[in-house]
Amino acid sequence: MIMILYHKTIYLRERYINGVIEVLSLVLRKQNTPYLAVAFG
Repeated sequence: MIMILYHKTIYLRERYINGVIEVLSLVLRKQNTPYLAVAFG
């Protein structure tokens, strides 16, 4: 039971991180601002 919850938490965290990265890349593409890329690169 605990292991299932643990795996779900990791899965959700990975999806959240992937979503954040996706949004960041979209913003970068829209604004075309290199300073954000430098900050995260």
